Amino acid sequence: MLRNEVVNMKKLAGLLCVLALGCDMRGFFFGREGRFRLTDGDQWGGQTLSASRVILCSPNAPTALKVMVKIPKEGQVVYGSLVVGGSELTESLGVVLVREGSGATRVYLDGNGDGVVSEREGATLRPNGVAWARCRGKLSAGVNVRVPFPEGGWRVWVARTLAVWLGDAPNVLFFAFQGFLQGEVEIDGVQRAAFLADGNANGTFQDDGLDQLWIDLNGDEKLDFASEAFPVAPILRIAKQTYNFSVKPVRHEVRLRRVEGGLGKARLAFQPRPDTSIGAVMATLVSRAGDVVWARMGQEFEVPAGNYYVSSLTLQLTDKTNEQWAYSFSHSVKSLAEKEFPIRVQKDGVTDVVPLSSVKLGMEVEGEKNPGGALRVSLSAKSDLGAVLTNAVRGEQSRGSYEDFARIELLSPEGAPLATASSGFA
Repeated sequence: MLRNEVVNMKKLAGLLCVLALGCDMRGFFFGREGRFRLTDGDQWGGQTLSASRVILCSPNAPTALKVMVKIPKEGQVVYGSLVVGGSELTESLGVVLVREGSGATRVYLDGNGDGVVSEREGATLRPNGVAWARCRGKLSAGVNVRVPFPEGGWRVWVARTLAVWLGDAPNVLFFAFQGFLQGEVEIDGVQRAAFLADGNANGTFQDDGLDQLWIDLNGDEKLDFASEAFPVAPILRIAKQTYNFSVKPVRHEVRLRRVEGGLGKARLAFQPRPDTSIGAVMATLVSRAGDVVWARMGQEFEVPAGNYYVSSLTLQLTDKTNEQWAYSFSHSVKSLAEKEFPIRVQKDGVTDVVPLSSVKLGMEVEGEKNPGGALRVSLSAKSDLGAVLTNAVRGEQSRGSYEDFARIELLSPEGAPLATASSGFA
């Protein structure tokens, strides 16, 4: 009997509920990006480049948080939480603040997001524990944490460090992510020092209108808030010129390209099935010139005029049984010569972008098609614009869940089943 070995499968379970959709998400870059580096400071050129937030603590422990730390009988303990991650990839992390009878104060943070606070996730707050001006004279410490980023349609966890310090109120903690991205960008043919700052203290550098791009435009090694700070957005107007801005925060790469051909507008358009409701939808468009634009459902967005393709997309939906699903598609190419750019954005016009109107299912079979042989069966699902399904998750399952599976049947020439196999999706 033939043995069916199923590998490299795409998650297809529940796919039929999105076959009539058109949607979107994130991307891949062409062209030159400047490699920035992550610092551990908070100031440059007279400006503070890290935003702080407050953690309000209370004696009530969150029911979803499992606390596995030693709490002295004579000590005091309070609980709080902080939110990390940008756009729809947010995670709420538990915080435990313990004041021991000896006078020492320790802070514990669920840094890996597993819902458990352990001893190894704690740090003792010490005077000037973090060498920042805002922490001077305060009890402070650096605490490790993982922040979720979108990367190729997947959730990627990136290690960051939090500066945590006590305020004057007993149940109030302050925190800020240590550091900012520092590098150079080209403005009017001149390389200028540039900085990407986390403007809302969520651990990312790509939140439109919240994070900031700082550029030392006049080269005086000082930063002027009025003329050298720009809110992160796909389209920036700098020194009377228009630029396309994009960032790969995981790789610390920043791209700033002067737009020469004018601007147009685009909006995402799709027709969901009657028995399906759409939640969050995100898209990334990449142009022939290398411009990268992120977009979300329900918004009209400004883009450099030109030809584009959908490099990747992510959508969340609820099917007729009230099950929630998350789908990720990705479209990567080896060279521009191999790429088609089917979406045309006209200057001064508005273009409807339908990133997913249909899905084509495919299957490749390799191996010995003889009794006793091994077959490798690869399933795929590709959108009409070339994006391939990379992941599908039901509810709150992890990306490594094997609950969803495909059923493979080996049939005789007459159509009778000879063997069956089921496989989780890798």
